[in-house]
Parts: sequence; C-alpha cells; structure tokens
Amino acid sequence: MPIVGEDLAGRYRIEAPLGAGGMATVWRALDLRLDREVAIKVLSPNLSADPALAERFDREARALAAISHQAIVAVFDVDPGAPAQGRDPFFVMELCTGGSLAERIAAGPDGRMSPDDLIPIMVRVADGLAALHERGFVHRDIKPHNILLTPGGAKLADFGLARRDDGREIGDLTVTGTTVGTLAYLAPELLAGADATPESDVYSLGVVTYQALTGRLPRPAGTVTELAEGRDILPPAPSVVAPGLGDALDPALAAALDPDPAARPGALAFATALTAALGRWSRDVRAGRVPGVVTASPTGDPVPGLAGRSGGDTASITEPVVLPSPSRRASPAAQRPGPTRGRRTSVSPLLASLLGAAAIGLLLAFLLSAGNPPTSPSPSVRPSPSRSASPSPSPSPSPSPSPSSSPTPRPDRFAAARSALNETYAAIANAKGAGGLKGKDANELDRKADAVSAAINRRDASAAAKAADDLLAKVREFVREGKVGGSAADRLLQAAQQLRSSIPSG
Repeated sequence: MPIVGEDLAGRYRIEAPLGAGGMATVWRALDLRLDREVAIKVLSPNLSADPALAERFDREARALAAISHQAIVAVFDVDPGAPAQGRDPFFVMELCTGGSLAERIAAGPDGRMSPDDLIPIMVRVADGLAALHERGFVHRDIKPHNILLTPGGAKLADFGLARRDDGREIGDLTVTGTTVGTLAYLAPELLAGADATPESDVYSLGVVTYQALTGRLPRPAGTVTELAEGRDILPPAPSVVAPGLGDALDPALAAALDPDPAARPGALAFATALTAALGRWSRDVRAGRVPGVVTASPTGDPVPGLAGRSGGDTASITEPVVLPSPSRRASPAAQRPGPTRGRRTSVSPLLASLLGAAAIGLLLAFLLSAGNPPTSPSPSVRPSPSRSASPSPSPSPSPSPSPSSSPTPRPDRFAAARSALNETYAAIANAKGAGGLKGKDANELDRKADAVSAAINRRDASAAAKAADDLLAKVREFVREGKVGGSAADRLLQAAQQLRSSIPSG
C-alpha cells in the first residue's frame, strides 16, 4: 500500500487518496517525468497474491490501454508489481476531475436529472461502449459511479472486463460464488448465471438511464433473492413512475430493459433511440405537453417536480470509486465549472452526427420519392388539367374477390389489469411524494406490485389475484396505521382495490 509522498516506480509521486473499492485504491499522483497529475489504481495488498483477481486487474489495465476513445478513461502506464517484495500491481490513468454521474444524480431534484442534462451524457457513454464491444470486450460493471465526468465529457471507468474472442468468460476470472458487477444493474440473464455479453451492458446502461430519469431502479433491489426472483419482471414505464417526465423516453428504455437479450438494441442503436426520444421530449416541452420538468432555474435553484422514488443501496464485488471535484493542480480548463443545470449547452459531436444522419435520410427519402411518383394520385389530389377532358372508357369491372377471413385477434384478458397496475405504481409514487409514505414502505409496495406484474406477464390469473390480495392487504395496513394519509391514501387504496377487481378469474 503506497503512502503520501512515496514515488512509485521512481516516477509517480503519491499526493492524496481519491477513493477505495473492493479490489483497489485510487490515488492522485504527480507524473514527475511529464509534470502532470494522474490517477493511480493500486491492487489491494491482500488480493495481490490471488492469481484470479490479479489477472482481472491486469486484464482491465491492458484492455483499457489498448482502446483509445474519448468516452473511455485513458491508461498511460501499467506495472505488474512484485507482490513477493511488497510492490503491489498498479496502473496509471487520466485524472477525471468532475466527479461521477452518481454525484450528479444525487445533486438533482428528488435524485433525478432532466433529460436534456442526462441524455447527451448517456449517448456519449453508449458511443464509448460500442467501441469497447467492437474490440471484443464487455464492461460488466456499468453503474453511475463508474461514469466519470470531465470538462470534455463523460467517460467510462472501472472495468471488470472479459474478452469474448479468446474463450475466457466470467467464470474464469472471478472467485467461486461471486458475481462481477453491482447487482441492481445486472441484466436478468447474468442473475440466472449466463455469460456477460454486449447486450447485458446495454441493459445496465438502460438501468442507469431509468434511475437517473425517475429516481428509482427499475427492479426491486432489497436482497439477492428478490433480484433473482424479479429478474424477468417488466419494469413500469418511466412515465408511470415519474408522470411529470412525459412518455417520450418510454419506448427507448423499454427496448433496453427487455428481459430477452436478443430483443435489446446495440449500444449505438440505443444511443440513436435516446437521441430521437430527446428530440420528441423537447418538442413536447415546448408544446406544453410535459406536465412537470425536472430541471433548474437560471439561478441554479431546483424547479419543483413530482417526487421520484429512491432505489436504495446495492452490493458489488467492486465498490464504487468516486473521484472528487477538481484538484488544486488541475489545469485552468479543467477548473472551469461545468454547465449550469437547466442552461442549454453545445451539442456533442455524436449527437450532432446522429441528427445529421437523420436529416440526410429524410433528404434522400424526399429525392427518391420525387424520382418515383406514385402510380395513382392521392384521393385528395385533383387530376392534372393537362389530361383529356373526355373520360376514357374504364374496363368492365371484374368481380373483386371476397376478402379472406383473417383470424380475429384474441383480446388480452389482462388489459384492464395492466392499466390498473400502471395507476397503482403512480399512486405509490404519489403517496411517497404527497402522502408522507416513507421510502422503505413505498419500496415494499413496489415489490408487491412487481409480483402482480410478474404474474400478469406469465398470464397466471391465480397468482396475480393472490399477489394483488397481498398488495391490497398491505395498503390497508399502511392506511390504518397512518403511514399514508389524505387524498394520497384514498388514491392508493382505490388503485389497489381496482387492481384486484380487474384481474380475470380462472
């Protein structure tokens, strides 16, 4: 373990600790040769002798060093150390001075961020993630603490990497009985024991986006057992959890959080969907169709919005490493404060390129349509006056074949229950914000509602009815004990009763 003032490898002078995680500590240091500040990640002494963990650590460093991308933390140097002589392995990386996305989320109103603040960050991160996937790597630990902010933009850090093209998967690089990554952000298939894939990274990125927009995690995060049992539950739409958000972002997040990995978009496709959703959200805001916008006034004071729901703490084999605000030796450019919340900033290069590509596509579609006119005019278009006034005889009509009978789609027996479930989620959020319901009690109701959702998705009416009875009983208990009151209690009780009565029998 280094100490302040020590020179590692005769080149890096340790200046101050920055943070500690489950596997390593991070220090601010001065590169004496290049006279620049860097961050040094040092493997914990008690882990240096463990071959599996040491290999993971070395693999992370070498993988990062092999990838050059504006949204990935750069690695400058790697030292394998000599654990037998008391020298722990370490690697040297760029110092990110703007804190983490976790800090930015926590500082927002109700623990949330406005879409115009968040989406450019997520688009940039998705771009970096796509570059990682193209090189055959999977991040495996995407969470707000591992998205670092700099004056130049967000960067991915703290990788728990596995090469997909050399036959080495998670099981080869982890200790028996452990899971890489923070549990609440893991894709459902990983909780079931499957290997990490680019699709599982996209799921984790979707969880981060969902949490930052709504103030809660898409799945209950109480215990490992609850996470495993609820891994296939479709989360409520963001607009249901945070009605003031509007529904523009619902489709993009529904795709990223699909329990089926094959149905999820790739990282770049997710970035494109988020970009389009942000455009729609902005139009909805200008048109007054978004009832509440989580942002800030020009003075920096939060503008009140509907209350979100907190996701709570989660467990991880690699605890978060949070870098502080700009250090005393940061360059003047790095010391400049970031954009004020709520103030429009310049569009990122990736966002501009995506919007440009969309514009080019529309132009090409217009040109193609101009070169290939439709064979028959639209009903609303008059015939061209250059045509002959005398009507040409039309051919005798041939009898049109009778339309073949297509099977009538089977109605969804659970449609009313799904609608009532959405209102129940909204009533729980309202009870926490306006009715005084504590976060722990709200989370308990969320978990019971999630159980109803899981049964509905399985089309198991009996299980759905039992879960709804359980939820209704708990709501009545909370109302009776005064844990929620006023109109919020009335709405919550009515929603739970409606949910129970809307579940079909049999």
